[in-house]
Amino acid sequence: MKVVGHFVFDQPFVSLVITGETVELLLDTGFNGQLMLPTDFLDRTGSVPVGEAEYVTADGNVMSANVYEVGILWFGERKRIYAVGTNSPLPLMGMGLLKRCRTLLDPRNAALIIEP
Repeated sequence: MKVVGHFVFDQPFVSLVITGETVELLLDTGFNGQLMLPTDFLDRTGSVPVGEAEYVTADGNVMSANVYEVGILWFGERKRIYAVGTNSPLPLMGMGLLKRCRTLLDPRNAALIIEP
């Protein structure tokens, strides 16, 4: 089984089922976490914060945010992972979710394939 992504305006995106809803996420290789999701999505799906974390943004700012436990469908299996809440409307998938995967990211050919 594999996850096949796509490119929008030369940016890599992946569709992922999160708490029962299909979400389009930007694959952000500079993000070390698993997921970063808009707080309005997390609130709408009934997700509850389980903690707080600090992270450094691309421009060097230190931010603090709530962390949520969410359910995803990953390679056909249900899995519980952590997502950082954000006010940004753009959901992100980070390298933390991909660390045990083989990932082919080929922007020249608009190919994105993730395998377990």
